[in-house]
Amino acid sequence: MVFFSKKASLAEIGELTYANTVGQLIASMLAVALLTTMRRDFTLKEWLRDKQVFSLYIIRSIIFLVILIIGAFLFKFELISQIVFVMIISRNIDSLSETYYYTLLSKNSYIKFSILKSFHYLSLIASVLTGVMQGFNIHQIVYLFLLNSVLWALINFILLFFEENITRRFFILNKYQKNLFKRAFPLLLSSVVYLLSTRLNIL
Repeated sequence: MVFFSKKASLAEIGELTYANTVGQLIASMLAVALLTTMRRDFTLKEWLRDKQVFSLYIIRSIIFLVILIIGAFLFKFELISQIVFVMIISRNIDSLSETYYYTLLSKNSYIKFSILKSFHYLSLIASVLTGVMQGFNIHQIVYLFLLNSVLWALINFILLFFEENITRRFFILNKYQKNLFKRAFPLLLSSVVYLLSTRLNIL
């Protein structure tokens, strides 16, 4: 933002900040409760970890597709701008990567977690700075966010897919997962209220 502010108008910076906030808000509201409950389960019951992580990744992908459809509907009827729509997509793709990062934490794979997550956001910073120095406008900058999100989602999905025993345990909406949603729902409600209250001044 500091570098971008030298070449962009205040209105453009405000629009980018707003779009990023909306994207993070939507991604966080849907992710916090599920990931918190998931990590607790994986920590307490190690046998669940390898059995369920891949299918949970699929469920998160389904949630992303639902958000994508809703966002496309809102964009089509001009209820949100293109910049907001792209940032919503970008941040929700990032939430897929966060799912994998949480599984690394549940396995105490701190080094792998630190390396992947650090490079994820360092590459974002580097790409945005490069775009700014190349004179990209705000519309081009948001697509750099999207490109970085897609790149790291693919990297993390490939790593997840080829982990030992993961590909042989493919379950969707089994008894555990249905129960997971029920237990995560109260956390989801509290997360929505908290996140909205902390960001009302920006929205």
